[in-house]
Amino acid sequence: MADCCTCTDTLQYDTPFPDGLQVGTAMKIRGYFPSGTDRSAINLACSTRTDDDIALHFNPRFDQNKVVLNSRVNGVWGTEEFGPHYPFQYGQLFEVMIITTKDGFKT
Repeated sequence: MADCCTCTDTLQYDTPFPDGLQVGTAMKIRGYFPSGTDRSAINLACSTRTDDDIALHFNPRFDQNKVVLNSRVNGVWGTEEFGPHYPFQYGQLFEVMIITTKDGFKT
């Protein structure tokens, strides 16, 4: 389990998985967003290099009131997908559970 930090503009949590993830792996991330945080990101990266592939980009956007999901392969971002609802509120603790499946990720 990882507890993320907080900041006033952008909150980002990057986790490298250079050996990949096994089906059924579950990750729980807890934190909160202080007032004024416009966007945040949880990135499941394929290496520690900043320009490498990102298997999952989980991107809550307070300024748009939506959660954007995406991935980056060979330096190219995929098509953005959107979460079905926006559960986050400023100052409220949140918990995000990410589970790997044979078809991708479940959040």
